[in-house]
Amino acid sequence: MKRPIYILLFSLIFSCKQFSTSEGFVISGNIDGVYADYIYLNYNAKIDSVLVINNSFEFKGNVKTPTQGWINLRKPSSVSFMYLENSNINIHIKAYKEKEINSLNIEKIEGSKTALIQEDYKIFYQKNQSKSNFKKLLFNKLDSIFTQNPKHPFSGTVLGEIALLEPIFNFKEVSILLQKLDTATFNSDIKEMLNQGLNNLEKFGVGKPFPSIDLPNQNNENFSINDFKGKITLVDFWASWCRPCRDNHPKLINLYKEFKKLNFEILSVSIDTDSNQWINAIEKDTLSWTNVLDKEKNLYNTLGIFAVPSSYLVDKNGVILGKNLSLNNIKTILQK
Repeated sequence: MKRPIYILLFSLIFSCKQFSTSEGFVISGNIDGVYADYIYLNYNAKIDSVLVINNSFEFKGNVKTPTQGWINLRKPSSVSFMYLENSNINIHIKAYKEKEINSLNIEKIEGSKTALIQEDYKIFYQKNQSKSNFKKLLFNKLDSIFTQNPKHPFSGTVLGEIALLEPIFNFKEVSILLQKLDTATFNSDIKEMLNQGLNNLEKFGVGKPFPSIDLPNQNNENFSINDFKGKITLVDFWASWCRPCRDNHPKLINLYKEFKKLNFEILSVSIDTDSNQWINAIEKDTLSWTNVLDKEKNLYNTLGIFAVPSSYLVDKNGVILGKNLSLNNIKTILQK
């Protein structure tokens, strides 16, 4: 499951030492919407809370380095992520009810240098992601951000997510970018994401063979990627309890109908632990292609998958073409 990327319109790049002061942070917020209860700030295993009065609230604290935290309303509640840094930060929040859940979005952040970096990156991404040379543009953009902000956790998080969840770059390219960062300043989660991402790229990145592990279908017949040689195959990892996975099935059904005659196949791999729930979900979602169960997560763990949904596109020879590709990217490959 991917997090949204944030950004901005004017120049940014600040070195990490510019973010850190001894004065602490003050977060002044106002809320658009009807809410007069407590609001919560979570960071560094701390939970702070204040009562919203007249649609306003204020948090005070101190962080050694820019730190990612999140804000939520009284549970059950959605969360909105933001970076804390020792400065005066103003945020504007929209609060609303959604299916009995207190939901919120951070609509605007002022006074945060990290927010400027995020905003700049987001604008760059949206402006360039459809260009044919996007990979080169992105590499150069990240090189610039990392060079100017080698200790900032946002730099480590962006590279970690790209390596682990959306591998646009190969092992060598990620390694070059990683050399720009001072990883000693990152927390254990960022370090683990970077290490796991690099490990996955080295073993199962683009151009690497997809692992051949036999798994049973509903009739206890074993299948592996070798059974799909000669066809481009989308290996889709999912689970019956995963709502985004289930919501994606109608799109996969349409993709399958459109390209099945062009030597395209789908192999769905469930990580359900309850076989009955798995089978019922297959029938309810009308998945007509091959479905196998990775109950012990053998294939899932071999690939170092972080979460479902997750997918790999594999060529006719069992070689990986891409991971977590968009449907449009898959269609482009199939139409060649």
